[in-house]
Amino acid sequence: MKNPLITVVILIFAVVSCKNNNSSEKTVEFSFSKLQVVDSSKYSSLIDHISIIPLDTAKKIFISNRSMMELFNGKYFILQKGNIYEYNEIGKFVNKIPIMGRGPNEVIETTDFLIDTDGNLEILSIIDQNITKYDNSGKFIEKIPTPVRSYSFSKTRDGGYWLSKGAIYFDVNPVGLAQVYKIDNKGNIVAKCLSRDAIDFYGPLVEKNFSSTGNRVYYKNMLDGRIYRLLDTSAIISYSFDFGEYQISEDVLKLDKEKIVEIIMKSGNISINTFHVNENYLYACFMKEGTEKKINHFLYDIKNKNYLLISFRSNSPEAIYFNTPKLLTADNELVFIVEPEFFDEISEKNRQAFSSKLKSINSSINKNAYILKLQIDDSLFKNL
Repeated sequence: MKNPLITVVILIFAVVSCKNNNSSEKTVEFSFSKLQVVDSSKYSSLIDHISIIPLDTAKKIFISNRSMMELFNGKYFILQKGNIYEYNEIGKFVNKIPIMGRGPNEVIETTDFLIDTDGNLEILSIIDQNITKYDNSGKFIEKIPTPVRSYSFSKTRDGGYWLSKGAIYFDVNPVGLAQVYKIDNKGNIVAKCLSRDAIDFYGPLVEKNFSSTGNRVYYKNMLDGRIYRLLDTSAIISYSFDFGEYQISEDVLKLDKEKIVEIIMKSGNISINTFHVNENYLYACFMKEGTEKKINHFLYDIKNKNYLLISFRSNSPEAIYFNTPKLLTADNELVFIVEPEFFDEISEKNRQAFSSKLKSINSSINKNAYILKLQIDDSLFKNL
């Protein structure tokens, strides 16, 4: 695989509503039109890097690939329909933690969740407008108010939170025109980053907008092609994608919500849907709309500056059932949730390869979902 055509520039970036940042950290820029797509005939070699964990069917719980997932101490915590389900490292059911309800220690709606370094479960609710914290057995700890209605959140190094406001059309009490807010552990705003010049702007929506590794927290706006690193009170651009003719222009973003959606659906624009960052790799999923819808999986080796770009038609079984990864672990594994129909719908060649994987773990087609882990290493880049 050839190295990507990357332009590295020195960036000194000051964000309105944040303190100036004089960091000399380099921004890595990618030109989407110059990235080479991996030949589809090589996709089956990905299976050699995949391990499979079938989730058991205890309590008749069936997990969807639309669920959210976090990993802590080797255990998988999956948020689905107001409950958090815990599975161990081999997919055995451990616990069900109900969190949704109208009681004083429950949440009306779950928007996002994370697990802190102590193993506590933290639930963000855009309706309740707070963060509700439980220990890992489900015992209530506290509620922290969020002064902005937020779709996504992440922990800060000092015990506070980053909040993604995104496009909020019903927020009647806006507290400043910004995409990202930093609050302390009492819910007080201490910083605002990435300002906008209109109250109703079409920014990040319901997907995850943050990714953290070590003490670093990254944030993306799905429509501007940028991934930012958040500092204590400022933001700098770490990665930037130029989508060329598929880029969504600033003029379009100034239109009303319905018109923006109409243009994006018809014009074939590309946006960043999901992303994950660890110390070694950047993963990003690019969604292409329009008449030829595609899901593009982009993987970048930060140290060696190699990349992979894999593309599926959005109506293909691989795109429908494989979907996007929930996690990128510190051990360089992309973790997916796939539903059992995936193994019936994929191509015959790939189905046979997966069948041998299932036999190796003494599993026939499971009624519940599977966790698929794709191990990233140098050989993955060499084979593709």
